[in-house]
Amino acid sequence: MSELELRRQLNDELRPVGLIENALVDQILFALLALRQSDTLRERTQAQGLMLRATAELRRLRADRAKNPAPTAIVTENPTVKPETTEIPRSAPCPCGSGLKYKRCHGWNAPAATSSRPPTRAPQNPPADPGTQPPRAATANAGPPRARPVA
Repeated sequence: MSELELRRQLNDELRPVGLIENALVDQILFALLALRQSDTLRERTQAQGLMLRATAELRRLRADRAKNPAPTAIVTENPTVKPETTEIPRSAPCPCGSGLKYKRCHGWNAPAATSSRPPTRAPQNPPADPGTQPPRAATANAGPPRARPVA
């Protein structure tokens, strides 16, 4: 029996479904051909072991498929599309246009997503004109001024 006839007979008897089963049938065919052409006991033992492992794996795959049939591909919603939320991230710029972060402007009293602690600082009042910022006051812990190097 030639290789082509043997392949047809295996495909007719085993009826592989999918790439994995086709690969296992190819392994079985390879083992059968190696078994026919082997001269030593060691080569025959290796070919028989390969054939037995491939047939056992094929049986296991088919038993798994019988227990858990493939689910039908019915998609009711697109899982990649996220629903739109109106929640503003705390570190995003405030939508009022003040130039401050949302958490420092209008989001100071919004509940934090990760923390239930109240804010530690009082909220800053945004300036009347968003283009101008009030001057910052010097802090009490600024330390002595630095000396400039003499050239």
